[in-house]
Amino acid sequence: MRRYEYIHDSIDVWVQFEKQKPQIRAFAWKNKLYKITSLNLITKASNGTVPVHLFSVSNSKGAFKIRLDTDTLSWWLEEIYWED
Repeated sequence: MRRYEYIHDSIDVWVQFEKQKPQIRAFAWKNKLYKITSLNLITKASNGTVPVHLFSVSNSKGAFKIRLDTDTLSWWLEEIYWED
């Protein structure tokens, strides 16, 4: 069964820059570490007048949408998609 959930929780993110491009390697959410194996898409959007960056990432257990707010430099887990 496939599941989708909207989250919007604050997270800690481990990022590595390769040739000036960010690569999300892992994030911590609810005391659990999620390692990322694929960066699928990076898009720019806005929250009012504040630019945000949206990262679509995945691993063998699911896909995640992560948001970086550029005004506060805070990271948010926005969405999760996984299969049971």
